Amino acid sequence: MSWQAGIEVAGVTQHGLETPNVVFHIARMVQTPVGIASSGYIMVSPVGESELQPFLGFVSEDDEVGSYLGPNVFADTPWMMVRHYEAMIEVYRTDHGMGARAEVGDRSFEVTLNELEPLEVVTHAAGEPLPFAQQMLRRRAGEVIMKIDGVHVPLFFNGTIPNYSPAGFYAR
Repeated sequence: MSWQAGIEVAGVTQHGLETPNVVFHIARMVQTPVGIASSGYIMVSPVGESELQPFLGFVSEDDEVGSYLGPNVFADTPWMMVRHYEAMIEVYRTDHGMGARAEVGDRSFEVTLNELEPLEVVTHAAGEPLPFAQQMLRRRAGEVIMKIDGVHVPLFFNGTIPNYSPAGFYAR
């Protein structure tokens, strides 16, 4: 399976959190054995007295592709049972980087990545930390702007690398 024009952000909304509580992985094109569509994964897990509304799901412009992701790509993991949602997805260029927006029902999730570094090749073996092996081209982002339902959400990164990936593939 492969993707093109991917935006990947996994961050925390409060200092001191060890595990990301906001994840936004969206690609303009995700190619699976059942079809090709703009797709991804979004998680928003509010902490404390946050006004963020929770969300967890695979998102896709194609119902069959969206239905495929959890049970197949993430089989034998906690994510295999995560629901999928039909979404309107847009991946776009900005004057200083790349961005993506996903609209799911009355919810909207948007990330803009600026200050992109030069391309690098990245390889992850299966289980590091995901259940599939992947190789990608990646441009690290120096600036991340996240909006959820139109509201700016500051993010901090504890070792995760927000990035734009022009292309990559993964196998299980």
